[in-house]
Amino acid sequence: MPTIRIRPDDVFIVSYPKSGNTWVRFILANLLAPGETITFRNIDNYVADIYRCAASLKDRQGRRYIKSHDLCYDLYPKLIYMYRDGRDALVSYYHYAVGKKRFAGKFADFLLSSFATKFSSWREHVQGACDFASKHPDRILMLRYETMLEDPLAGASNISAFLELSCNDQTIAKAVELSSFDQLKTMEQSFGGERIDKPVNFFRHGGSGQWRDYFSAELYEKFLSENGTMLLRLGYEL
Repeated sequence: MPTIRIRPDDVFIVSYPKSGNTWVRFILANLLAPGETITFRNIDNYVADIYRCAASLKDRQGRRYIKSHDLCYDLYPKLIYMYRDGRDALVSYYHYAVGKKRFAGKFADFLLSSFATKFSSWREHVQGACDFASKHPDRILMLRYETMLEDPLAGASNISAFLELSCNDQTIAKAVELSSFDQLKTMEQSFGGERIDKPVNFFRHGGSGQWRDYFSAELYEKFLSENGTMLLRLGYEL
């Protein structure tokens, strides 16, 4: 993680890559600034990406909301952790890496690449969050991606309550509407994506269960040998 001086009231939004972290960022930014049009061009003003904004964070006044993928949980005073079925997260991460021309190869090669473990393996990432939650339940809000898909309003309400934002029902509902997958895709097309100089669609699919089209029987058996226990722990079917 880039070096910053962490403040006691900092809030971090954390996940393994492509697990819904950016979706939570947009929900939170829309909760914090209900009168603004939140896009990739201004979201760092409300929920800063630590990999882009580390140098400027020291000048931020008030409570800071910071996106991170690093699993240094003990350093986070308070965090929202978003987790997703690791099989889908890795497929999404693969397409993201290929689209940004950071990786060239097949999905099976990606699973074995250093890119896939840049922030540790999926299993280590979520296991660290689960272990932290068991020790410090007051400091972490665990959000399940698939549950958020089914009931984003409840998820946004939990975020507001956890951070004591005192948002009313109308503000929460509006934040959910503005952060829907269709709205985010429209926003990205209208205002540009994550990097204005690299037109890669950040919001590609957004659903769940797509992993079945990518794992061969042999590859899936190997993946389950390393990740099956964690998938079951999180309530996913094998």
